[in-house]
Amino acid sequence: MHKSSMDNMKEFLDKYLSKDEKVTVVDVGAADINGNYKGLVVPKHNYIGIDIVENNNVDIVVDEYDWEGLPDGSADFVISGQTFNYMTDPKSGIMEVERILCNEGMACVIVPEVQVNAAPSPFTLDLLEELIQGTTLINISCSVILGDLVLIVKKEMYSTKKSELQKKSGIKKKKGFLDIN
Repeated sequence: MHKSSMDNMKEFLDKYLSKDEKVTVVDVGAADINGNYKGLVVPKHNYIGIDIVENNNVDIVVDEYDWEGLPDGSADFVISGQTFNYMTDPKSGIMEVERILCNEGMACVIVPEVQVNAAPSPFTLDLLEELIQGTTLINISCSVILGDLVLIVKKEMYSTKKSELQKKSGIKKKKGFLDIN
């Protein structure tokens, strides 16, 4: 876990996670490798850590692109840091995020801007935006923050046009963090 990833996820959760309502947060790639996001979520909210390997922070071991242990619409939030850059088919991962998110649920996907370890890190802002094309996920923000690419989306199952939130935000690529008007 990189410090920048932890800082970016904390900022996302501080901005969007309800202070009053208990919600379910699914952490994709939850294995504790030099830190994890669990402390940002519990004890206030329900935390479910998923990964393709067993680990002390993993509640459900899943297939990389089939998270059958999680029902459709079961997550209010999906968070993932430093995981999608290791996937051989990140579009399939995004499809699973879309499936498990409830309507109006939100997700934050963080990948490094530069190559890390054995991960190819082929991501650019444009590629992150392309991953959600053809889904019910609306781009709220896609930006470079502290050396990470940060994609924030909201599921709008019943929307046939751009959401009002996306229209209000105006700019998809920003240098700042989550500036929604």
